Amino acid sequence: MKNGDLRPKSVDRRESTIKNQIEKYEFGRMQLHMVSSAEIDQHIRCLIKEGRLSESSILKTLDVINAAYTWAVFRGDIESNPAQAVKQELVRKIKRISAKRADEADVVVLSLKETDRFMREAARKDSKGYPCYSAGYYLLLLLHTGMRCGEMIALRWRDVDWEHGLLTIEKSASMAKNRDKKQENDSNFIMVEGDTKNQKARVIQLTKEAGQILEILYERDMPHGPDDLITPTETGRMNSASNLEHRMKVILKNAGLQDIKGGLHIFRKTFATQMYERRARVEEIAAYIGDLESTTRKYYIAIRKKVVTGSGARQVVKLPEVDDMRGKNGFKDSG
Repeated sequence: MKNGDLRPKSVDRRESTIKNQIEKYEFGRMQLHMVSSAEIDQHIRCLIKEGRLSESSILKTLDVINAAYTWAVFRGDIESNPAQAVKQELVRKIKRISAKRADEADVVVLSLKETDRFMREAARKDSKGYPCYSAGYYLLLLLHTGMRCGEMIALRWRDVDWEHGLLTIEKSASMAKNRDKKQENDSNFIMVEGDTKNQKARVIQLTKEAGQILEILYERDMPHGPDDLITPTETGRMNSASNLEHRMKVILKNAGLQDIKGGLHIFRKTFATQMYERRARVEEIAAYIGDLESTTRKYYIAIRKKVVTGSGARQVVKLPEVDDMRGKNGFKDSG
């Protein structure tokens, strides 16, 4: 924290990991010099056996332990890092948690029919011609750009190049613990604005749909200046992921899609998968959504698709360049 190596949100997450996955256990009460590779191995196996945490949460726990001991070695408090001896094997065990069965989706995305239903509901207007959802177009902007929510809520109108159809993404905003709180009535959490997650600004060419959404938002909330936020709350303040997540659930429910899980990130995954299906290369997709190629390939591109067969819905790996398998194998998109 003192060196500024971690973003405020990352500090909060690491602190949460320490409190919930380390401090509450016997392992968290052990003295520094008493911890061996065996104790670390036992603690991680305990978390796996409990079955309540995801792969990523347990991996974060191992990363925090490893980082703490790396730092202790650097400071000269201990001679070696006991986590290093077991880290590789533990990572393999942790990754088995998320191993997919044949009937499970590798990456959860919206199907074409689900996307269409969500779009129509999010843009729906009342009898007087006013939008039914104040944040509906914000969610559609996520769907048609693949941006992270934090990147979108930090956007200002100066970031839009109307002439060339470009959007500059160089900031990200998120709620973080207010570590400078001095008085009782001060907020416990504050909005923090900084660089993008991978600290790489990018300029993207807008899709036709994204350009149209920005035009609607621009005309809807006039007048505004170049420094005004593109996706503010109804009171003009910077939005938050939690607020937009709530709005998303309402729209999904009203669209008959209440069973859809995955949070706001499902829009990012859907966009990346649609790019892949349009024959974009993984490196192109990664550059567009601002992520690593390895992360994009593993977490954002759905290869298996939900299809309806005679026995119900199944996850199927379709043949490349075969858009419609109906008539050959009796498959059709489940929507």
